[in-house]
Amino acid sequence: MPRPSRWQSRTRVAAIAALLSALALATYAWQARRQLEWSIAQSGQLKERLRLAEAADAPRATPTPADYVAALATAPAVETVLRRLQRACAAQRVVLVSVNANSRDASPQSLGRTEVLFVLRGAYPQLKSVLAEGVDQPGAVLQRLMLRRQASSSDVEAQVALVLLTQPTTVRRN
Repeated sequence: MPRPSRWQSRTRVAAIAALLSALALATYAWQARRQLEWSIAQSGQLKERLRLAEAADAPRATPTPADYVAALATAPAVETVLRRLQRACAAQRVVLVSVNANSRDASPQSLGRTEVLFVLRGAYPQLKSVLAEGVDQPGAVLQRLMLRRQASSSDVEAQVALVLLTQPTTVRRN
């Protein structure tokens, strides 16, 4: 068999190179298509997660001022607050040093306010527990809290101003 000429060899090499280039291009296109399909699937999953997150974070019905006022007591509950404080103080071994209450009646335009001033003395963790129990009721607002460490012991003195709000006279339920 005769030996092929240089021109025929170069043509074959060029044809093989073109074939390999086409194969490489087809492989690249196939991988690019797979990557695109995977990206589309991922974006669908991300869209679903985003939709679920937005549904969870959707604004809920916010309470209106009328809802807040309706939840308030119609009369100041000073006695109830003092009983809860005394029970919590006894349970936590905290001393209730003094109590003072000042009241302002409700009018049709404003909420009623009763300011209860009291002084507690005891260890800091126990004071926190007593205050958490005393403030945990509708219409109770912790207006002022001043803590002072006692020089002679490890006790802390807490001066507390707690405001109890009541409904205006026009909103009161019969």
